[in-house]
Amino acid sequence: MPSSQAPPFPAASHPLAGRTVWLAEDDLILRRAIAEMLHSWGAATRSWHDGEGLLDELSDLLSGHRSESLSATALPDTLISDHRLPGINGVQLVDAVQTQLQEHGLPLRCLLISGDTAPAEIAQLSASGHDVLAKPFRSERLLEHLLRDRPELRDQPTRAA
Repeated sequence: MPSSQAPPFPAASHPLAGRTVWLAEDDLILRRAIAEMLHSWGAATRSWHDGEGLLDELSDLLSGHRSESLSATALPDTLISDHRLPGINGVQLVDAVQTQLQEHGLPLRCLLISGDTAPAEIAQLSASGHDVLAKPFRSERLLEHLLRDRPELRDQPTRAA
C-alpha cells in the first residue's frame, strides 16, 4: 500500500522534485550537461538526440497510459528542445508533443533552446508561443525558466549546477 512521505531532501536544493522533464538536444555534450543539471535539481529526465525518436516513444507511452500500467512519472510535464534538431525542428516537435499530450488531458510546458541568437530568429521562435532561451545560457537562467509555473519556489536559494 503506497504511503505519502515528504521528500528526503529540502525543496530549495531540489526545486524540480516531482517533475519529469524530457530533453531533445542533438549535441551530446550539451544534452548530458543539461540532463545532469535537471537531475541535480530533482527532476526525472529522459533525453533524445532527435525529435523523431522522441515522437516514436511517445506514441508507445501514450498507448500504455490508457491501460493505467504506465507510471505517472513516465510522461513529461516539461519538454526542453533544441530548435535545430536533425529532421523536424524544435517548434514542430514541441507542438506535436504538446498536442498529443493535450489530447490525453495532460498539460505540457515547453522551452525552446537555440544557438541562433539573431534578433529575427529569436523573435520568430518567441512568436511560436513557447518560452525561448538562447544558448549559451547559465544554469540559473534555465532553472528560472523551469520555475516560472511554480512561483512558490522561485525565491528560494538554489545550487548552481
